[in-house]
Amino acid sequence: MMWLLFLFASCICCCWSWVVLPTINQQHPHKSYHNIHHGTSNNKPTPPEPFRNETSFVLAGDLSTEAIRQSASSPYPLLSPPKKIPNPYGWMRDDTRTNETVLNHLHAENEYGEQMTSHLKDLREEIYEEILSSTQETDYITPSLKTSTSGDSYWYYAKWAEGESYLRYYRAPAKDNKIYLPPVNENWNYKKTNSNNNETCLPPLLPSEELYLDVPSLAREKKYFALGSIAVSPDQKYVAYSSDEKGGETCSLFVKNIKSGEVYTLYDEDNTTELLECNGSVYWSEESNALFYITFDNAHRPYKLFRRQIFNSNGQWIDNKSVNDELLLEEKDELFNVLISKTFDSRYLIVQSSSKETSECNYLDLRPEDESKSNKLVCIAKRQVGVVYRVTHCQGWWLVQSNIGTPNVSLKACRVGEEGMDKWKDVVTANDQTKVFDGSHKRSIDGVTIFNPPPSSSSTTPLAYAVVYGREEGMPRIWILELDEESETTTNETNGPLVVSKMTRLEFDEDAYDVG
Repeated sequence: MMWLLFLFASCICCCWSWVVLPTINQQHPHKSYHNIHHGTSNNKPTPPEPFRNETSFVLAGDLSTEAIRQSASSPYPLLSPPKKIPNPYGWMRDDTRTNETVLNHLHAENEYGEQMTSHLKDLREEIYEEILSSTQETDYITPSLKTSTSGDSYWYYAKWAEGESYLRYYRAPAKDNKIYLPPVNENWNYKKTNSNNNETCLPPLLPSEELYLDVPSLAREKKYFALGSIAVSPDQKYVAYSSDEKGGETCSLFVKNIKSGEVYTLYDEDNTTELLECNGSVYWSEESNALFYITFDNAHRPYKLFRRQIFNSNGQWIDNKSVNDELLLEEKDELFNVLISKTFDSRYLIVQSSSKETSECNYLDLRPEDESKSNKLVCIAKRQVGVVYRVTHCQGWWLVQSNIGTPNVSLKACRVGEEGMDKWKDVVTANDQTKVFDGSHKRSIDGVTIFNPPPSSSSTTPLAYAVVYGREEGMPRIWILELDEESETTTNETNGPLVVSKMTRLEFDEDAYDVG
């Protein structure tokens, strides 16, 4: 009953935006749980029981003269004086992961779990082998073309090898900058053994293949390893990657020189001996000399966006002691998290602040015509409670996917530089001005990817192609849209400025399927 009351009190705190102080009087008890007992009357082990510290509590309410609250936008007053909320299991929180009492209890829980499920060992192995038998372990991700700022093009891809848990990342030069994938090596999945060291490897998938990030080698000898994200620099000389080696979903950042293999480590700005900690997302500046990344607050909430210059004008690595990170955005509302991404054409860095039901997008022009705006974020539309939206860049326009005024997500557009919700206009069909995605229950939209056609003098070439994925008639769907600018003679106050000249829904033979 006390635990239910505690949960109820916690929910009340969230609803009324009270301040919760870290647990007070949280001295760890000498005995945190009962040991697992063997040889009971039914020959079953007894589960470990966590100790209840009845003297532990948290304070909720007005704790200082400052207006500190869980949500900066909450209109509700704080409790004054603050109240005590029982916290009998607060001793189990240990952010350092070193408290012996907590660790011993977790070990006892694991031991109990192993004993209670020991009879399922053979079944686990059988299920594992069954899943493995239907999995193609040696495989590759379809190569994608990337052209550097100097004009060189490479095919980028990754490969799995049988028995390994991590991908290896490769690239191969694209000859004559052709946009279509050349034939792959038919024997790429037949392993070769090196007679010198008995190591096995897969033959090249494409000619002149180059391994630029060997994740299995990074993970070797590590107790835990998870790759966060990787990003190749626009000049294609470096690869930035993040990794988590502790299991706490906090990543460190590294930069590798693809040609020389040299690896640089990013350290904390305020402590040159501590690794920089971030949420794992990493993106390059257009000049390939700086990185964008996000850090956490004390509650492990991603909230600050930084830009760090890592190479000087001569292309030399900048020593960490002279680092001066530039803060581009700080999200002070504790209900919101910050995420970053790049548009598909790599022109803009999108910075999204979002809560469960509200979002706000800012963008940074990575190729500004005016250098004075090179590090200035522009808000696409101020946050409005209950309105979520995301944006995709399309040849000088923002394609906006939003639930504003609709039960589902609709598709709207506005010109880059003319931001604001009042500027959003529905994307319609060219012939009858029908809304393509109106946000109704009939059809939902989950995402849009824009592909720009090569320059052409033909009047039939669309402004851009949009690949849209969503759901219709209860099934996941893919649509191909040909987008054009609406002519000034037909644009009205409610529709425009982009129209769909052709829309095709992909069809499949199966009655039930999944597609992405």
